[in-house]
Amino acid sequence: GVLNVIIQKQHSMYLDAKENDPTAIDLPMWHARRAVLGVLHQFLLMEDTKVIVLRSSDCDLDDSIVDTLFQLLFEPSLRSFAMYHILHLMQWQGNKENDPVLIRACSALFTKYMEAFPRVQLAPVRTRFA
Repeated sequence: GVLNVIIQKQHSMYLDAKENDPTAIDLPMWHARRAVLGVLHQFLLMEDTKVIVLRSSDCDLDDSIVDTLFQLLFEPSLRSFAMYHILHLMQWQGNKENDPVLIRACSALFTKYMEAFPRVQLAPVRTRFA
């Protein structure tokens, strides 16, 4: 949806700015990023949202909020944010017994987690001293 497009575009702009000058701190970009992640955080905490997010991830795993969360796992400063929301979706106990799309989406989420976790553990962790 629209929120995912905004997050991906903002994330891409942030990474491009950091690539051009890793030492520069662009406060407007940092505030924009924080605001976008705050909106995403509130969105993902709403109970009805979990069904929407999981259903959309089943339709198109490459352009979903779930996929964006997995991409954020590889950025050290956002790893805990992404992990919190991925685990929150995995622990969701909503009514999915009679919904094959949700069952398939939850299964895909667990599979994606199991595939990504070893790679995240091996990803270099950048510190401000590096």
